[in-house]
Amino acid sequence: MNANALLERDAEGREWVSAQAIRDLPIDQGRGTGAMAWFIASEAMVFLGLFFSYYYLGHRQPRWPIGDPPSLTLPTVMVFILFLSCIALWAGGRLMRQGREQPARGALLVTVLLGCGFLVLNAIDYNTETLVQPVTQNPYTSIFYTIGGVHAAHLILGLLFLLYAALLPRLGPTEKPPHSSYRNAAMYWYFVTAVWLVMYAILYIGPHHVVAANPALH
Repeated sequence: MNANALLERDAEGREWVSAQAIRDLPIDQGRGTGAMAWFIASEAMVFLGLFFSYYYLGHRQPRWPIGDPPSLTLPTVMVFILFLSCIALWAGGRLMRQGREQPARGALLVTVLLGCGFLVLNAIDYNTETLVQPVTQNPYTSIFYTIGGVHAAHLILGLLFLLYAALLPRLGPTEKPPHSSYRNAAMYWYFVTAVWLVMYAILYIGPHHVVAANPALH
């Protein structure tokens, strides 16, 4: 055997050892969580731009909101629905870490049902509001419904994430992707819940506070 053949065999042996060493490395169960965090950060910038537009459109208006402030009844109920969904999701995460996957899967489905209930109430609320103030009536209604519609689209995406995680054969640590699907879906759901709380403060509580502080606006 010549020197070239020995060198080639030695190189092949080193490549095999290197590949085997890579396969023997522990699986990173947090894979994808960083990507989800960056995705959430990018989506947060979308809402930041929308909230900036809301204040930019209103800062020169003699009255903002234009017309009566939106009703608080259904949006307040929707706050509690999302709060309950987050509790169910958090409890499911604890069950999953304890190895109780079936109850954890049930908690996921409860979260999905609560999210669907939120969407139904959201549609009812928007239908009621548009009867009083149509979408294209003025700058206020345009940005108000735009922000709400964008949030509804993100919440639907969150529901799809949760359903995908619920349909996976295993929620806990796995040797094959996707890894940490429950945690990643929960991160996104907590994000859309946090956005709704900000929306509730800015789009609903804020206008009522302005009107209460300025009786002339009644």
